[in-house]
Formats: sequence, structure tokens, C-alpha cells
Amino acid sequence: MGQVKYFRLSSSLFVLAALTATEAVNAQEAPAPPASAGGQLEEIIVTAQKRRERMQDLPVSVTSISGSALQNLKLTDASQLAVQVPNLTVQTPFGEVQPIFAMRGVSLVDYSQHQQGPIGMYVDEDYKGAGVFRAQQLYDIDRVEVLRGPQGTLFGRNTTGGAVNIYTVQPDLDGAEGFVTAGVGNYGLRELTAAVEFTPVQDVFGIRAAFDGRKSDGYLHAVQPGLKNFANDDSYAFRINTAFRPSPGLRFNLGYSRSRSDTRPAGYTVTNVGPEGLGFAGIFNQGLGFYDVNAGDQGYLKVDNDSVILRAELDMSPDVGMTSVTTYDKGRFRAYSDDDSRPEGILADGSDAKARVWSQELRLASRGSGPFTWLLGAAASDEKISSATRYDSYASFSEDVGGTPICLIDNVTGCVYTNQFRMKRRSLSAFGHTTYKFDNGIEIQAGLRYSNDRTDINEYKAYLGYFDPATGNPVYGVSTFIEGPPQDRFTNRNLSGKAALRYRLTSNTSVYASFSRGYRSGTFNGYAYFDPAEITIVKPEILDAFEIGAKSELFGRKLRLNGAVYYYKYKNQQFLDVTDQGLEILVNAPRSRIWGAELEAAAAPTRNLTLSAGIGYTNGKFQDLTLSGVVLDGNRLTSAPRWTLNGAADWKLLQDTNAAFAIHMDARYSSLQYFDAFNTADISQPGYWLVNGRLTKPIGNTGLEIGLWVKNLLKKRYYAYLVDYKSFMNANLATPGAPRTYGADISFRF
Repeated sequence: MGQVKYFRLSSSLFVLAALTATEAVNAQEAPAPPASAGGQLEEIIVTAQKRRERMQDLPVSVTSISGSALQNLKLTDASQLAVQVPNLTVQTPFGEVQPIFAMRGVSLVDYSQHQQGPIGMYVDEDYKGAGVFRAQQLYDIDRVEVLRGPQGTLFGRNTTGGAVNIYTVQPDLDGAEGFVTAGVGNYGLRELTAAVEFTPVQDVFGIRAAFDGRKSDGYLHAVQPGLKNFANDDSYAFRINTAFRPSPGLRFNLGYSRSRSDTRPAGYTVTNVGPEGLGFAGIFNQGLGFYDVNAGDQGYLKVDNDSVILRAELDMSPDVGMTSVTTYDKGRFRAYSDDDSRPEGILADGSDAKARVWSQELRLASRGSGPFTWLLGAAASDEKISSATRYDSYASFSEDVGGTPICLIDNVTGCVYTNQFRMKRRSLSAFGHTTYKFDNGIEIQAGLRYSNDRTDINEYKAYLGYFDPATGNPVYGVSTFIEGPPQDRFTNRNLSGKAALRYRLTSNTSVYASFSRGYRSGTFNGYAYFDPAEITIVKPEILDAFEIGAKSELFGRKLRLNGAVYYYKYKNQQFLDVTDQGLEILVNAPRSRIWGAELEAAAAPTRNLTLSAGIGYTNGKFQDLTLSGVVLDGNRLTSAPRWTLNGAADWKLLQDTNAAFAIHMDARYSSLQYFDAFNTADISQPGYWLVNGRLTKPIGNTGLEIGLWVKNLLKKRYYAYLVDYKSFMNANLATPGAPRTYGADISFRF
């Protein structure tokens, strides 16, 4: 039945393409009206295929968000990108500093710091794989491109489900410019963003520096006296981008960035407490509000990142160019969180992860626009990660039993479990992509990729300690549970590729069909505490993606319609499981299937009004999955709402007068989604809307602009993340999403 619906969607898409093509044929001889004659959408140029191309000319499902749109949407970090991207969701188990992307039902379930997600994140072509590197503030951004479906034949790293590409503003080697924006808001928000660019040598050498800093008091109210609110913000980031063009055929871009976030963790509230109370100890949180956290410890969440990117481009001839991208990233993630939302100390956890990675990518590509274009590339990366984690179990209940700490008797009460390991991952790849355009409007694309990933596991250890009943302090490493992994090295090799066919119905309308295979290398369980058998190694994820799409621009680019339908065969998704002995292991979900569609529209009915909307549908189910002895075939995939809807409107009023101002409104709907493969009702978030707005007023021709903004206008209460802890503490843990926030800012551009 699912495939029948998929083909019905495909037929509907081609009917849409045919209808739009008819309009385009009637209008193709007429030139596009000038912008002053009426509304017209801006042409969108992307580099999704490693060359500058019109978004409408690509047989790829892609959403592009400009830097100015990011400002109107008030998107300040990568965790907020889903607001205007159909079929994209974001999980935040560690708060907004570490977003976990899910796209078209393809998601990450194991949140260990060494894991690389199936949705790749890139900043200026620098791959941000490990969790510690995904803390990305969005400031001084040129654009964000979100690519759906497997990526690999054009990228140095392969991804199963898609890519989020963030491009920062680069010096344009022409004069000087800059801006500064300062703002305040509720919950004690203070923010400052600025950028300045100057050109010491015109057309040869330029520098651009940018800064972003923000502080807030936090929106989760700390109930216990002496504690500050949780989910606060105390972060800064700066970036220096340089451009050097010693000759017309040689270009260098060197960038350095640093960011730091030093906050209190998002904080958990507890839901669905069983009749025996929290921790089965008759403890209940009475009279707490939705945003109240009754934790007894403040905790901390600190993330540091440093990044260097060197990009070099050489025109080897009029027809061939070479590009080199060299990157180095270093980061650290430190966290400690009182998870039980109680002062008694039932559950707490902490982690300390350090990561260092360098990569080198080299590409040769044809220049010009056709009819035959090609790209060949090779990439290598070397990644080192050290990780240490701890879990505190019923710390406040520690006691002596006959002179022996109770933890050493039952291994639960008053215990502290710790583990640590070092990992080294070496990745090599070679890839190629070709395009041929025929005179009759047919275009074919084909690409291949070979990947070789080797992982070494070193110094994997796990210990049992206890809390001293007399002092309450932890005593570490009393008993050794794990002393080294059963297997310390494994290698994955894979050949994947893509084939696409595009047919240009008119100069503004096309249809396409594609097949691509995505690959995500195997990995190991980083949450082993009790037995070496927990350190399982899983197979690589494989995704076969079939997609049909249509793209069109109508009425002199007053209307843009892009749509796609897709069908995925998803093999070996990586999952955490609990055995009959209570051991936590990493396993593969052998088979899943996903199908769905997206439709995006943008319109400029007048010169001063722009509208956009998107709708996404995802139907994903497990076909072969057993966890904890329970067969889950037919259950819905996690982090995969059936429907996502988004819309935005930008309206400029009283233009060309001193009273000119602009209004922006946007909204996002996400339907019911589950946070676990069991599709537990208690671990799900029902559908909800978020509505946001912004009002801006320029002050004449001074370069000044004042703005007012609001997010979650309707004060919707929702959970950003949920996890089942019923078996351990008789309750679920939940992270409430942000309430209504609002503020004002003033900007000056020069």
C-alpha cells in the first residue's frame, strides 16, 4: 500500500509539472519584468554541486536560506534551522549547543560524543562530525543550504540522509563595510553581534572579522534556593576570514574561528511518575509548573571550539580548475547534570570529551557551463577523540551495611559508574561526478564514491565507585568492570553512487528522477559500563534513495514551486538496546522503509510583499527490528513527524517615505513524533505550532534600524526532548521547549 501511495504522489507531482510547464510555455517569450514594475523573487544561486548554479537547475531537493532571512527569522544557532525547512527536525538532548538533525526520517539515536550523525553539517566546507563540533552560532552568515537525500559523490564525507551547509560571509576585496547589532529581551537576554570588513589592497587582499555574544538568565525556573535558572545562555564566538588573490587565476581564503558556551544545562523535568514515586521511594514533585526544575545541583555545560579553514583555488587552464580545502578542528565538551529534578540525588550524569580532527580534500573540476562537466576528488581525515562519562545512582541514599557501602552490595544504591576510552578514526575517500546536457533539454548525471574508514579503540575502561556515606563524596574506581575492548580495530569499505536524469520542459520548468546510495560507517558503543560484551561494533548504515521531483518559476519569477517525492530503503540503522541481563549494547535495525514528499512555494505578488510556504510528509516504519526482546516491526521511526508545515511573510510598508517599516511573520507546525522505537505514548510529542514575528523600522538614510521580535508568540508548551527512565527511576525525563520570548534590537550598518 505504501508503494501505491508513493506512485500516486509521483503522478500528482508530474501533473503539477505539466500544468506549470503549460503556463511557462505561454510566457517564455516574454522578458521578465523589472523589479520596479512589480514583485519578483530573487534568483537563488547555490553551490550544492561544488559549482555556482541556479537552484532551479539542480536535480536535487534543496532549501536555501539567505543571511537576511536568518536575521528576520531570528535564528541564532544551528539547532533552530528546522523552522523553515520541510521534513527537517532537530533534537536537543544536550540543549541548543549540540543539535542532532533528522531528515526525512533518517536520524541519530546514539548521542555519544564520538558518533557522527547521518545528516552531515559543514561550515565553509569544513565537516563537523563529532558532537562537540556541532555547537554553531549563526552570525554573519551568507546562506545556509539544506540538501535532502544521500550525499557523497560531491563531498569529502559521505552522509546517509542529507547535509546542512553553512556558508559564512567572505571578504569581497572591495572597500570597507560592517554592521553592529545590540539587543535585549526577556529572561535577561543581552546580545551583541558585529562584523567589519576592510580591504588593505583593493582586489587583492581583504579581511573580515565578526563577533557574536549573548547572555540570558534562563527560562527554566530553579525551585531550590540558591540555584540560578536553567537553560541560560552565556556564549561568545568570533571569526576572522581573509581573502588573498595574488593573480586572477589563484585565490586563497583563510579563516579562523573560536566559540565558547559556558552555561547551565537545559535541565530535565520529570513526567509520568509511577505510583511508587520517583526512584520508587515515594518522592513526588508536587505543585511544580511546566517550566519548574527542582534539581538539587546547578550543574554545568561547557563547549569550546577552535577551527582553521584554508581554501585554495587555482585555474590550471581555461577549462580546468583545482580546489584544495584543508581544515583543523579542536573542541571540548564538558557537562554535569542533575537529571532527576529532585534535591535527593537519584540520577545525575557527566561527561568530558575532547576531539581533534584534521582533513584534506582535493578536487579537480571542469570550468564553464557545459555541455559536459565533471568533478574528481579525494579526501583524507584523521580524528582523535577521548571520552569520559559518569553516572551517579541514588547518591543521597548511600549507607553502610555492616561496615560495607551498600553500593558494593547491590551495585545500584549510592554508586558512581564511570567509563573512558580513546578513539582514532582514519577516513579515506575518492569520488567523482559528471553531468552531460543534451540539446533537447535532457540532462544526465552520474557519480561514484569509494570510502575506507578505519576505527581504533584504545584504553576502554569502566569502573564502579561509591559515595562515601560519611562525607557524601564520590570514591572512584573501587572495582574494575571493563579493562579493554574485545576488538580494538575495525575497517569499513564502501562503494556508493548516484544517477540522475533531468528534463528541461522550458527554460523555467524541469522534472527529474534520481537514485542515490548513502553510507554511514560502522561504529562502537560508547556507553559500556559493566561488561566488555557491551562494547558492540555495528555494521555501516546503507540507504537506497529513489526520488522524483519538479521545479518551476512562473509569471516572470513571481512564483516558484519546487516539489519532490521519495522512497527510501534503510538498512542497518544504529540503535541502542538493553539485553535480558540489563546490559546496554549498540545494534543494527536490519530494515526500514520511508516514503514521503515535500512541496515548497515562494511568491512575490507585489514589490513589497514576499510569501513562502512548505509542506513535508514522511511515512517511515521499521520492517525488521527487535529491541529488548520486543518485535517492533511496523512501528514508526523516531524523530519522524508525519507532517511538517512552514510559512513566512515579509511585508514592506510605506516604502520611499520616512515612515517606512517592515513586518515579518513565520510559523512552523510539526505533527506527532515519537522519541523511542517502541512508540511509547509517554515518550512522544503531539503536534504543535510555533509562531514568530519581527517588526523593523529604518531611521531614514542613517544606516540605523530598530527592531522588535517575538518567538513562540502563542506561548505553546511542548517538549524538545523526552527519554524513558521508568525502569530506573519510575519516571520519564523531559526538556521543555522555550516559552514565549521577545525583545528589541538596534542595528547600524556602514
